[in-house]
Amino acid sequence: MLMFLSSLFQSVTLWTEDAECTRAMRRLIAPPQDPPKWVLEKCWDLNASRSKQIIVGFDMSRMMDIMILLGTPSGLGVKLSVLEVHHLLSTKLRDVVLEHVEHPKCAGNSHTKAGAAEYLCTVLRSGEPGLRVSKGEEYVVLGKVTCQMLYFMAPAILQRVAFLDVVGLDGAKWIVRYLEAARTEAATLGNAHLTREKDVLPVMTALTGALGAMKLSPTALDVEKEMFSDMVFRHKDLFARMYVDYVGGGARDDDSADDRA
Repeated sequence: MLMFLSSLFQSVTLWTEDAECTRAMRRLIAPPQDPPKWVLEKCWDLNASRSKQIIVGFDMSRMMDIMILLGTPSGLGVKLSVLEVHHLLSTKLRDVVLEHVEHPKCAGNSHTKAGAAEYLCTVLRSGEPGLRVSKGEEYVVLGKVTCQMLYFMAPAILQRVAFLDVVGLDGAKWIVRYLEAARTEAATLGNAHLTREKDVLPVMTALTGALGAMKLSPTALDVEKEMFSDMVFRHKDLFARMYVDYVGGGARDDDSADDRA
């Protein structure tokens, strides 16, 4: 199995990845209020107390979209799209916000929108100037120091967004390879056509055992293997759901639903 996975990651076989990934991920649509299921995420603390942070990564529960969460370590905050974070970190808004936190005479007068998000210069209850970012019922208020750190970190944050965008070009191909690896292992175990998510778990146990024995290169980040590791170790229920849909099942029966609880 280890040799198969090693050759799997070196394969250059062409696939019809997009259609196959769409089929596999068709049930990965989380409600808006649900927290992201992160893959390849990176987090930046935005103040010394670590009460505010920004996380950038793929959200496996939302068809592997790039997700940006601006909020608290508990997960409260605003989920932003790529468009919305680009507006937040734009030079134009940065200049307005930094001027406001130094000279808060324009509180409430600077109000912009991008996508479904709204950005408002405001004054906190403490009297400190800040920025309110809202989207529907979600919102977060950033104080002066947090705003300054956010804009200091902006180049790194946007670099990570661009990196994930590039990874996404190959991501569909990689996901198909993960699912084909699972199908090969299932056939080895005599269960090539699994239709219930709970029955996929023994297959994943074999996969994760082999994956855990593989070594990442110490000189360069092996993004594909790291992405696979995140998906199968951290979100095994979602991977099982993808596998069932990929091989043509997709009926979520009561037993599989109970096993995910």
